[in-house]
Order: sequence, then structure tokens, then C-alpha cells
Amino acid sequence: MGTVFKTIITRTQQMAKMQELYPEHWLRQCFQELKRVMIAFDGRMLVSMVVGIVDDATGMLYFVNAEHPHVVLLRDGRARFVEEKGILRKVGMDDPQEIFVVQTVPLQANDVIVVGSDGRDDVEVGKTEAGVPMINEDELAFLADVEKSEGRLDRLEELIRQRGTVIDDLSLIRIAYREDAPQLLEPSSPEYLQLIRDTRIAYRARDYGRVRALIADARLDENDALRNREALRMLLRAYIETKDFAAAAGLAANYTEQYADDNTALLWYSFVLRRVNEPARAIDVGERLFMRDPRNARNLRHLTSLHAKHGDPGRGAELLKLLSELKGADDADNSF
Repeated sequence: MGTVFKTIITRTQQMAKMQELYPEHWLRQCFQELKRVMIAFDGRMLVSMVVGIVDDATGMLYFVNAEHPHVVLLRDGRARFVEEKGILRKVGMDDPQEIFVVQTVPLQANDVIVVGSDGRDDVEVGKTEAGVPMINEDELAFLADVEKSEGRLDRLEELIRQRGTVIDDLSLIRIAYREDAPQLLEPSSPEYLQLIRDTRIAYRARDYGRVRALIADARLDENDALRNREALRMLLRAYIETKDFAAAAGLAANYTEQYADDNTALLWYSFVLRRVNEPARAIDVGERLFMRDPRNARNLRHLTSLHAKHGDPGRGAELLKLLSELKGADDADNSF
């Protein structure tokens, strides 16, 4: 497994085509290649794993989980399991019906991600009167250890072993995002705050022309990610609603790169790419959203139509079948 994975990394470093892939597509290629190797053992060898990518610039974490213990996020001193929408089968199991799902987590400054093997939970905490080993059954105990250790691996290992005897292989990995980042001050000028209020009012009233005018005259503080993000998102929607698709495509490309956790904006991006006659890119972006949220009915309809007219009709039929099976599936967005 290590040799195959290293080959994938080396190929990525050497090939521009691999480097240009969206993270979701890279993870799918990586997972499928590892899976093909393990399937050759015909079920006699199965591997659980987490494989992921962190975008250094935006803090976006993309990962897939193949029946491995849950990924843990330590934020502001509190540890929690990352919510996972879909866990894949262990590598080596061939399931034609399996839907590949990519998890996404927007990391903030000073966040710590901790991933560990089964040994983190498989701890013998004592024996019964009959001498039968008692194995830890509390998966939350690991969260408590992560909090007490403040995410430091040496201390975390000590705490795990203090609970009892580790009876399985123990491996841990720690990923910290911008631990040295300074605290940013929010803008407080009355003019800025009034601009945000006015833009929100216009946006809620669906006065998209006024939204565009207000933001065009704005001088947004680049360090204020939260409000800047809100304004840019409102502007993107305004471009779409006023049918300025060329401007929307340009802004959507920048917005979804900077704020990659916004699934609705990905749907908007795919939509406007189709409107500016770039169906191949529209399919690419739509497939990214499918890997994140395979039950998004609006994206499924959009992708089905794209594949039928411009892509792979077989893939379109496959998505149409999935759409028909969802029945009461949620529509992620009702914008268009």
C-alpha cells in the first residue's frame, strides 16, 4: 500500500495534469488505484484508511474514510468527531453499487485534526473475575484524551496507555492549521457596517441591481473573511439573477477556490459555466459536488442533463437512475 501510494504522490509531483485536478477528483483517482491493487487479493486482505488533502491557502480539508475510526477535530479546546456523510467500504471490497463520497471540513486558524488507527480505542481496561479481558467500549474516551493532551501526540499516546493495555496497532497523525496565525480584528467603521446592512436588505428584497451597485462602491477589508465572504456571495447571486453569466463565472471561480466549503456556490458555478458554453468544466464542477453530496437532487438533474447533451450519456443514465431512487431527496438550493 505504501509503495502504491508513494507512486501516486510521485506521479502527482511530476505531471501537470495530475496537479490541475480538483481535490475531489484527485482523491477519487487515488482511492480507485489503491482499491484496484487490493481487490487483486480477492477479499483475503482488506485495509481501512483515511486519505485526505489540506489546502494550505484556504484551510479546506478534503478526505475519504474507508471504515477507519472517525476523524477528530480539536477546536478551541474541545474535541469532536467530524460529521461524515458517507463512509466507504474497506479497500479490497468490490461493491459496484458503492457511491464515492468526499468529506469536507473548513479549518480555522489553530484547528487541529487527529486521525488514529483502531489501537486508540482497543484498550484492555481490566479483567473480569473469571479472567476474561474487558475491552474499552467508550469511543468518547479518545475525545477526552485529545482534549487533555491539547492535540500533542506524545502526551496523547501516554493518556491512551494510562487507560490500559493497547491490544492493537496504534498509529496517530496530527495536522494543525495556521497555529501561529494572529487574531484578526473585525471592521467597526459605521460606513462599513451600514454597507453590509443595506446590501442584506437589498438582497432579501431580491433587488439584485442595487446589490451590485452597493458592492461595486464598497471598499471591503480583505482580512475580514466572514463579512467579505457574505458580500461576495451576495454579489455572485446578483450576477446570476441579472444574467451576467460571464461576470458570475469569473467570480464563482475565485469564490469557490477561496471558500471551497460552500456546496451551493459549487452548484451555481456549474450552472453559470453551462450558460457561458463551457459544458466540460460545468460537468467537472458538478461531479465535484456529487462526490460531496450525492443526494443533492438539483445537482443530479443538472448533471444528468449535462451528460446527456455534452458528456457521457451512460453516466447520465446512471445519475438519472439514482435520482429516481431518491424519491423525497432534498433540494440543496432553490435559486434557479
